[in-house]
Amino acid sequence: MSPTSILKLTRGGPTARFLSAAAAASALAILPLRSAAAEAAEPANQEAVLERCTKILKYGDLTSMAEPSKVDAVHALGLIGNAKALPLLIEHLENERNDNLRMQIVRSLGWIGSKDAVPALEKSLADKYPFVRQQSAVALKKITGKDYEYDKTGLPDPTKLREMIEKTKKDGQPRLARAG
Repeated sequence: MSPTSILKLTRGGPTARFLSAAAAASALAILPLRSAAAEAAEPANQEAVLERCTKILKYGDLTSMAEPSKVDAVHALGLIGNAKALPLLIEHLENERNDNLRMQIVRSLGWIGSKDAVPALEKSLADKYPFVRQQSAVALKKITGKDYEYDKTGLPDPTKLREMIEKTKKDGQPRLARAG
């Protein structure tokens, strides 16, 4: 699937109704994501993409299988890599209540890679959600080249996580820890 056809699907053509979000993600996964998004959203189209993503972030659903969601819009903005998206993403990072969407926004800010995002990312190192803090440190490292300290409370134990991954590789079956 070419980047142009993916862009047409995201514009809501008739095919988009039949293509699930998982199928679209799979199609994108086999392409070099950043270059595919940049090619699909050439400078002439970037304003339209930014406008559509803005509307989705303001009025769309958090997740949806039938229509582009807020998460989809955040990912699109990050993949396109246009710094014009920074104010929108930073505004939503500062005001969003959903932990997962804040984490996705932080990831997208890292993908864009602009130093203008550094103050917002540094602030999010103190977020209540541990994965926002972790991804903020990752994004800041990518942008600045520096390691950032953050509260790791609430994150999985890296040693146990590695052990679980290795066991899964050996057994071929995931082993989920049971609560209690």
